Amino acid sequence: MTTLIPVNFGSPARGLAGIYQPAESSGDRGGCALLCNPFGQEAIRSHRMFRVLSDRLSRGGVSVLRFDYHATGDSAGEDHEGDIEGWITDVLQAHTELVRRSACARSSWFGLRLGASLAALAAGRVVGPRPRLVLWDPVVDGPRYLADLTRAHVEGAKASWGPRWVIEEGLRRKATVESEAEALGFPLTDTLKRQLREMTASSFGSVRAARVTLFSREGPNHLEGLDHALVASGLEVAVRPIHAEIDWTTNEAMNSAIAPFEDIQNVAAALSES
Repeated sequence: MTTLIPVNFGSPARGLAGIYQPAESSGDRGGCALLCNPFGQEAIRSHRMFRVLSDRLSRGGVSVLRFDYHATGDSAGEDHEGDIEGWITDVLQAHTELVRRSACARSSWFGLRLGASLAALAAGRVVGPRPRLVLWDPVVDGPRYLADLTRAHVEGAKASWGPRWVIEEGLRRKATVESEAEALGFPLTDTLKRQLREMTASSFGSVRAARVTLFSREGPNHLEGLDHALVASGLEVAVRPIHAEIDWTTNEAMNSAIAPFEDIQNVAAALSES
């Protein structure tokens, strides 16, 4: 039977909330997995996928922690207080909490989109054994990611206004202005935008991991050279395809429960590998 344990951890000023799911069996003998959310609407759209992945891992003998970064979800903080550096610290704090609860001998970290980038960057600062990283379409080109968020916000506004969008120039202008500070309801502060603009493949030169598995929808070219940067750092890197055709920023993905089971199975296998 699945056991879900709500947990709160971190400092009083930066309290984090999560769900700990202990292993249902001893099949993996001490393995644990940390799951790192993407940003904004992508986190909402992928919530079911994370839950299904967590259940699969737990049944396979892996203890799992899902959590919300500071200023997101159920964790402490206001929406506008989130930033890349702080979220990297949150990943490290969540890892400490997972190891404390599970006493796992080895850990694997999974991240989707910006969550994958945060996991990789945090892995360069972890104390103790290096985690295995499983990264699904990590954000490597920060400026392009910001442009995608802008496009998604404007397209979302267009869909919500219907025929009025074509008629009223003011609505189109309003959506464009909003997209400078918001991505489909989630704040884009000047600090967060600056940090994202600085994110490139070279940002990941200090990643330290036992092994890295990159899942990419569009193959290695979509990774903006991340695979080469990681290999150049001396890491063992495998690139695997994503079979589901999901653009997490599209309006079609909004309000849908996305759980591509074949890809979830492949990610779970990568997280559980010895």
